[in-house]
Amino acid sequence: MTRAVSFLVTSAAGGLLFTLFGWFGIVLSREVGVVAVLWPANGVLIVMVAMLGARSLLPAVTGQFLANILMQFAYGDAPTIAFGLAAANAAETATAAFVLLRWREWTPPIATPAQLGIVLVAVTAGAAIGALIGGPVLATAFGMELYTGVATWFATDIISALMVVPALLAIDGRKVTAFLAAPRWAIDRKFAVDLGIGGALLLLAYLNMDAPITPVVETFALPLLWMSLRVGLLGTTAMASIVGLLVTMRMNAGGVELVPGLSAGTGVQQAQMVLVLITLPSLFAAAAVENASRLYHRLAAKERQLALALDGANEGLWDWNLDTDEVFFSDRFHSIVGYAPGELPGHVSTWHRLSLPEDKEKIKLVMAEHFGGRLPTYQAEQRLRHKDGRWIWVLDRGKVVDWDASGRPLRMVGTLSDISYRKSLEAELTERANVDALTGVFNRAYLERAVAERFERGLVPFHMLLIDLDNFKPVNDTFGHATGDGVLVTAARRLRDMVRGNDVVARLGGDEFAVLLEPDAQVSPMTVASRVIQRLSQPIALEDEELRLGASIGIASAPADGSSFTAIYRAADARLYDIKRATAERKSPERSGTR
Repeated sequence: MTRAVSFLVTSAAGGLLFTLFGWFGIVLSREVGVVAVLWPANGVLIVMVAMLGARSLLPAVTGQFLANILMQFAYGDAPTIAFGLAAANAAETATAAFVLLRWREWTPPIATPAQLGIVLVAVTAGAAIGALIGGPVLATAFGMELYTGVATWFATDIISALMVVPALLAIDGRKVTAFLAAPRWAIDRKFAVDLGIGGALLLLAYLNMDAPITPVVETFALPLLWMSLRVGLLGTTAMASIVGLLVTMRMNAGGVELVPGLSAGTGVQQAQMVLVLITLPSLFAAAAVENASRLYHRLAAKERQLALALDGANEGLWDWNLDTDEVFFSDRFHSIVGYAPGELPGHVSTWHRLSLPEDKEKIKLVMAEHFGGRLPTYQAEQRLRHKDGRWIWVLDRGKVVDWDASGRPLRMVGTLSDISYRKSLEAELTERANVDALTGVFNRAYLERAVAERFERGLVPFHMLLIDLDNFKPVNDTFGHATGDGVLVTAARRLRDMVRGNDVVARLGGDEFAVLLEPDAQVSPMTVASRVIQRLSQPIALEDEELRLGASIGIASAPADGSSFTAIYRAADARLYDIKRATAERKSPERSGTR
């Protein structure tokens, strides 16, 4: 379509709409002389330009101007009056549309109180410009005071525009299409009930207009308020338009006298002005409620997306309201601790019930550090009780996302990961690093760290027994390494059974063991060594025979023999060597049995 054709089509559409709604206003509203008190035509043109964009402004206003002149001529007005009124209407439409197009950073429909405020400013600016141009024309043509002409134009047009513009700009084309495809009342019973209640309230208000003790327009406050809270912005703007139309028609028909002694036209204008003052709060309330609902649903959708993403990553989501102590637990959170979705109470007490008591103090400290701003995030490893009764390890991470003005945390969001498998691997690796794989007692590396820690912490004195099994080599040579390993396991078990809980038994390698003894005023290291030799010399039963081993022990003490593992070990090894050298003869393993 060429620009010229587009211009002509838009002009024709603007002229046709202006004519239809202009005559609609004239027919349905009483006149003060020949002035219609309901004039929706300009509002419809404002909406048309706002919907089509800036390129439609000039052709639409041109079509409006020409149609307006023809209407005034048809009504018998002089050319100067016709041109003056047409110019005023065109200027009003152009000003309001320009303000909308210049300020709006949105595309219809109206969705927020800020957008509704811009519409109000645009309509007011347009009506003011129209009144400044058209008011003097009315005053000259119909013998009014200048102030009366300007005020009449401004009141009529701003009221009429507010009855049309918000309602039309609140229409969401996508929702209308979906509604036509499946009428909402057919699929949403709650909406149908809310709409029915709103209609009933509107009917009651309309029937109550004849009551002499009730101000006319105040009767419509309740249905407007109901629609704003329950149905939404589109329903409220539609209700506001219907109310304005009903009040205007009913008062023009002479059914109601708002203020005794006023002309019908003036009475209608005052009623419309009061109605606007009642309608605007409802419109802003509806916009605020709908905007809050939209933001809530967006947030809920994002939280669902986050929950799905975290579920895919095997992480649960929690959302804690610190004011009410309510907590949202995602489905994955439930499954981590063995519960079905929704089975856990959504309260912080659930944490206390699931947490291991000895972990709670650590969690409190970390949480307090985060709340105090000393940690950017909260992170802690803790144990939670699974539904089957076992304790599982979890990694709990979170961050405060909402604070009040005084810096008090209001809302905290976090994730929960099951780290039981990682913890079991860590325990296994720790055990491998510290424990002798064959005998299950500690290894040399652990013993060295234990000695070093005692020196660092000043836990002295202590003693080391360095133990060497006598006659072990012939066991390996005669019975094989499997039997030799069994002998080492038995020796380690006997050592472990003899010592106290805070003593350390370690295998240093081969048939060499060590025992780290805490000081005991009642039992000397020599006494313990004698008992060890006696215990290790007891027979070891095989399938059909017994083995008898012995043991040689060197004893060193800290700090008398040194202040490091190497020094203590060398002292004990030297004494062990002296004992072995003093023993002139080693007997072979004695056998007994039937072999």
